[in-house]
Amino acid sequence: MLQKEFEGKMLARRSNIELIRIISMLMIVFHHYAVHSKWVFSEVYSNRQYFIEVIGSFGKIGVILFVLITGYFLTDSTWKPKKLSKLWGLVTFYSLSIYLLFLFLGKIQLSKYGWGYLFPIPLSLYWFPTYFFFLYLLLPMLKTFVAAVDNKKILSSLIFFICAARLSAVLKNVTDYGTSFSLDKLFLMIIFVLIGYLIKEYEDQIIERHTALLLILGIFSFALIIAGPKLINSLNDSFALHFSHYFLAELNSLTALVFSVCLFILLLKVNIQSLLAKLLGSCMFAVLLIHDNPIVRDTLWVQTFKNAEHFLDPWPQFILRAVAEPLLVFFLCVLIELARKTILKFLRRFRSTELAKNPT
Repeated sequence: MLQKEFEGKMLARRSNIELIRIISMLMIVFHHYAVHSKWVFSEVYSNRQYFIEVIGSFGKIGVILFVLITGYFLTDSTWKPKKLSKLWGLVTFYSLSIYLLFLFLGKIQLSKYGWGYLFPIPLSLYWFPTYFFFLYLLLPMLKTFVAAVDNKKILSSLIFFICAARLSAVLKNVTDYGTSFSLDKLFLMIIFVLIGYLIKEYEDQIIERHTALLLILGIFSFALIIAGPKLINSLNDSFALHFSHYFLAELNSLTALVFSVCLFILLLKVNIQSLLAKLLGSCMFAVLLIHDNPIVRDTLWVQTFKNAEHFLDPWPQFILRAVAEPLLVFFLCVLIELARKTILKFLRRFRSTELAKNPT
């Protein structure tokens, strides 16, 4: 009986994690719709521009959620070089396949940039897979670190460090000073891994005692992110010029981190057992590799959908396109990855059968 309950809990937990992966990748796809469509905005700030910027505000939150998952399983998972080779192989497969396909179709020409598609990780064709690869190399050291240091010390250090780093960014913009302390993306991802680890360590206590606080912080941070572009645009021109429209939703944003953590923990409470979630969740990294390929993203958002040309469409049509296009891209990428997995599984079975028939 206890074994069945344990297995059911683990299935639910896995489904929860896959649900988080799916939500995070949807955020990223919608973000890419907003930032890669090459919109031409007028000098007067419009509601349409605000709408697009709101859609684009959740991409980095999707990234944070993705890395929190890695931290959540930091002490449970086993570091294996095979996982690194699989990651390298998957990234290279999609980058090179897409490059060769477009080369064959005559859409692109041979150039020195082709090396990026052959070596996508060392030449950083995609920023996130590259940083994630090097983050994975650091996981054994992070695992040793969390085993040796008291969790409360890790938590307090992270809180002070994150606040101090964000204060630097705020001061730079407010004072219009040329330089300030800033965190590299890899360092930020290390911080997210440690936060994910702490969530796992304190999960039961947080959910049992602080659910109401999580809801309040989550709603407040969500409202700030949604209002962010308007708030920044409402500042006087000389002041607003120094702030990005995504200042409250950037990778190093405290608001984005608070919302991501709240959403992550609340989604852990969702009790689902879904094979579909597990199936879709396993395709999420490939969804990123396909739709955010430098060749594909320009082909999708600019040449195929021609979003910039539809900026002044009637509102119902404009909103429909903004919702339907990212969803269509998301599910097409899922189908491509499922097809790749099916073909690969067939080839493995065929090879096993042949080896069984003709042992050497």
